[in-house]
Amino acid sequence: MSATLDDYQWLVSDAAQPWLTRLQPELERLATPAMLQRLRKDLSAERVHLVVEQVELRQRAREKFSLADRMFFTRKGLE
Repeated sequence: MSATLDDYQWLVSDAAQPWLTRLQPELERLATPAMLQRLRKDLSAERVHLVVEQVELRQRAREKFSLADRMFFTRKGLE
């Protein structure tokens, strides 16, 4: 499974924003297999991975950045 440039462009577009917003409260806990399966009904596996990862990175970034919920991160970039 490898995300394409189109998947990353989607992630930073307005089309992904509702997914990022919707998952924020759900991912205060760990992502569950059931949650991921629900997401796969509407999104590709690559996009599910990108959205879940971004929400988790934003949660970790809150300690460092006041606007973390509006920013985009990579694991390496956040570290």
